[in-house]
Amino acid sequence: MRRFNPLAVFIGILIGLAVLRLAIGWITIPESLLKFANTVSGLLFLGGPLLGLVYGAKAKWTFPLSFACFFIGLVIQVASIFALRSLGPGSGALGGLLNAVAQVGLPLWCSGLGAMIATGVKDRNILIPISIFLIGFDIFLVLSPQGFVKQQLERSPQMFQSMAGQIPAFTAGPAKGHIEPGAYVGPADFVFLAMFMIALYRFDLRAKETARLIIPVLLVYMLVVVGWNLPLPALVPIGACVLIANGREFSLTKDEKQSTIGLLVVVALLLGWTWWSGLNQRRHGKARPDVPLKSTLSPAPPESPSRPELGP
Repeated sequence: MRRFNPLAVFIGILIGLAVLRLAIGWITIPESLLKFANTVSGLLFLGGPLLGLVYGAKAKWTFPLSFACFFIGLVIQVASIFALRSLGPGSGALGGLLNAVAQVGLPLWCSGLGAMIATGVKDRNILIPISIFLIGFDIFLVLSPQGFVKQQLERSPQMFQSMAGQIPAFTAGPAKGHIEPGAYVGPADFVFLAMFMIALYRFDLRAKETARLIIPVLLVYMLVVVGWNLPLPALVPIGACVLIANGREFSLTKDEKQSTIGLLVVVALLLGWTWWSGLNQRRHGKARPDVPLKSTLSPAPPESPSRPELGP
């Protein structure tokens, strides 16, 4: 059986999703079918890039290849965003095309950056502290009022929205060739998913088992995010799935076990501080703004007229 180039398959999936994104801009859905159509859209436009990243992780990644994907993808996305902004509001079909192109560049540069990180990992056991740290730190960034990234994005959420992955929403109104996002996926989610999957393949760990676990978990996560209008830290399920699927593959020395325990204590303290500061904020009557964060699955802002009501 002929084996296809994993990177070519990954890029092919991204191009296919871009064509589908353009088609959605010209489709009008009856009001009664909006919820179902937007649920399908969410599954396709989150599951598609995830599947592409996972399959692309099989490629023989080197630093030059990683940097090339990072550079080309970033140029594609940034150039498309600037061109889109120059058109202004009501850009119509041309704006839809530029947005679709930008969404091709995003997973490409994220996979390249993830590959550069993964190729720098020399020991499989390092994946354990990386997973633990990302779980704790992502929760802190998303839920803590003191999170630096959170504070910055509360002041300028447009920066996140322009660079994030966008899950398109169908509309019951007249088709104009340009679609609004119903939910966002932070670039960090793509970066670290690619990093973990590439590292798992490099160290001959349980990559396929991890993919079978992590993709459905993230899809359910997306339904919760949009259905309940909750921004959630997506690196938590990513790191947890890596640990669950590969736990028995790691063999830690005594020093590594002690270091891991120390890291767990630090993460526990960090999460305790996050919980306490959030509780203290609520006691003083300060509402926590519901804004998208760098490494989170987030619904579109409530004021967006196209926000889909996705749910089980």
